[in-house]
Amino acid sequence: MLATSLVASSATLIAVPAAHAGDGDSRGRTETVQEGGKIYASYEHMSSGFRPEDVTLKIHEKNKSEVLASVRLEGTDKCPATNDCYESVFRSEPVTLPAMGSYVIDVVAREGQSNEVVRHSTGYLNYGPNPKLTISSSHPWVSYDNPTIKVSGFLVAEDPNTHEVKPFTGVGIYCRARDTHGEGWVWTNDAGRFTTTEYYNEYSPTTTKFDCMFDE
Repeated sequence: MLATSLVASSATLIAVPAAHAGDGDSRGRTETVQEGGKIYASYEHMSSGFRPEDVTLKIHEKNKSEVLASVRLEGTDKCPATNDCYESVFRSEPVTLPAMGSYVIDVVAREGQSNEVVRHSTGYLNYGPNPKLTISSSHPWVSYDNPTIKVSGFLVAEDPNTHEVKPFTGVGIYCRARDTHGEGWVWTNDAGRFTTTEYYNEYSPTTTKFDCMFDE
């Protein structure tokens, strides 16, 4: 019998692994930050081709190019001219968007200049404070007699504009089975719900935990 306990976790950060651009510089890493009921974008500077004060973050819906918010970084004046501040993290100005949801962040350096640099899809901004994730399973464990469990979850958050608690739609939930290397992302639907399945096999350890998290 494989005893499987479920763990739910919601947080204010969701990270996306950094990819690499053709010039050899990383695109940098962007995340969501919540503080005091406001939403900010966080940017980790990972480029020698431009400086933090050159950066503007452009935020748009998935699969759409229209920019809904354009924010600058705060605290870049603390980066000395003699240092490129590689891997330093900066927070943006507060972000205001028309609706709660998950948005894509692009990094633009030296906007409008002849040497402008654009790095697309460096991370997600999850626009909704105070997220709460609830999960349940169809069975308390998996075994040879009951080889799968269906895990269901429900994610809500506070709308930053109306302060109403609503289903948090279209955002990524990271699920993994500890010790079995089974992992992956699922996305909440229009009702803020998601489902995923965990399978038993002969290589599964005697006990494990199955985690679903609102942050990696």
